[in-house]
Amino acid sequence: MKRIGIDARLIQQTGVGVYIRNLLHYLDTADTEIEYYVYAYSEDFKYIPDKERITKRHAPYRWHSTAEQTMFLKTLYKDNLDVMHFTYFSFPYFYKKPFVITIHDLTPLLFKTGRATTLPSPLFHIKHVAYKKVLLQGMRNSSYVIVPSEAVRSDILSSFGNMYSHKIVVTNEGIDFELQKMDEDTSILRSIRLFLDNSPFYIYVGNSYPHKNVENLLKAYATASIPEKLLLVGPKDFFSHNISQLISRLGLTSKILQLFNISQAQKIALFKNAKALVQPSLSEGFGLPVVEAQYFGCPVIASNIPVFNEIVHEHTPRFDPYNSTSIRDALTEASNKKLTIPKLDTKRFSFANMTKKTQHIYAECINKLP
Repeated sequence: MKRIGIDARLIQQTGVGVYIRNLLHYLDTADTEIEYYVYAYSEDFKYIPDKERITKRHAPYRWHSTAEQTMFLKTLYKDNLDVMHFTYFSFPYFYKKPFVITIHDLTPLLFKTGRATTLPSPLFHIKHVAYKKVLLQGMRNSSYVIVPSEAVRSDILSSFGNMYSHKIVVTNEGIDFELQKMDEDTSILRSIRLFLDNSPFYIYVGNSYPHKNVENLLKAYATASIPEKLLLVGPKDFFSHNISQLISRLGLTSKILQLFNISQAQKIALFKNAKALVQPSLSEGFGLPVVEAQYFGCPVIASNIPVFNEIVHEHTPRFDPYNSTSIRDALTEASNKKLTIPKLDTKRFSFANMTKKTQHIYAECINKLP
């Protein structure tokens, strides 16, 4: 029986965690010749489906840590895997057996500003150098490199040349299986009704890291004479605190509201009632909020970066994310007209199809074994 390992240590994280949970949910384990070893913290085993031929392995080794490079490496060798799938770029550097790796984006490489970290400058530089070395090692030694979009594939080829083009496979992501079966929770609308005061509203969904470009969105919004209010949906952290201060400095506390750590069901209610989702990112690997908004019939206004041009509806208003006037004009134009209700291509953007392609990659790796 062949053994395939899947790294699920980030299963509770946003973005990567959604990817891992859906991969495991849709994983077809009917092949009696294959056994899957899924590595995660034991407290996260509840997120791993109980399926035949899935063995849950305790792996309390935090990503970007010494334990990942030593103890996790030792665990993987002990399990004698035929193929390992590292679902994130951070992996044991000296792992030499066959593996595939998922690279979700190159944002840390392309946007080396130091503003997306709380680390002192020297430590940030060391971390950035280490990131690039691990990334290169993953691409060099892997059998396949899985990416979520043509944009990421293009970024890799632009940054590292064509030497890895033969092993890069695009597997588009989709709508979280849990989100598809969930009912909306309209309590969020009742809780903010005084703030909205019957005004239409735009929403932004995501964190406040610098490459998300929320600061430029706010500066553009401050100059836009539009009735729509703006809801910023995301985690409460160091970066969202900076955004809170900017909202105050721009005098926008009556127009912009931050909503922290809301539920998935509440997010659905916002999608279904918003004038549009506004995503001003400078860089993304995919853009799950954009796909989710379209799934729930919410129009999108987005920056004209390559990945959004891949996944948004053809009539989506676009803008230059580096130009606050362009952002302002897109918001104003959208405010003055009825936006096209998008319809998501659920065959193309599907975690089920993504998982099928991934399992095909596993099979290709097994076929190449001596």
